[in-house]
Amino acid sequence: MSLHHGKQSTVDFAARVRGNQRKLRDGLTSQYDFIVCGSGSSGSVVARRLAENPNVSVLLLEAGGSDEAPIVTEAARWVENLGSERDWKFVGQPNSHLKGRSMPSRRTRMRRNPNRSYVRVPNPAH
Repeated sequence: MSLHHGKQSTVDFAARVRGNQRKLRDGLTSQYDFIVCGSGSSGSVVARRLAENPNVSVLLLEAGGSDEAPIVTEAARWVENLGSERDWKFVGQPNSHLKGRSMPSRRTRMRRNPNRSYVRVPNPAH
């Protein structure tokens, strides 16, 4: 596979995703049987399982905005998300073993899946 073919494939996929998102937005209604908040790993599974029943309507909400930004799509720039508008800025409880300090607990706001990341960094707050 040539490099150009790989880029074209990525562009085609992105166009299909945008088209699908547009179609889904156009299909929004004012009432749902179930509303699932958060499209992380668990929320996505719960929404999918509920949607298996053709007699119910399910809305899956995510707080994140578009993740079509270089600081999201370019792996080397992941650190730029820390402290940005994509960071929930959660902080753990003060810890006596840390002389009363609190540790940040990084979580991102990203559409599709907030657990999506290019790196895994140890989180001492967990």
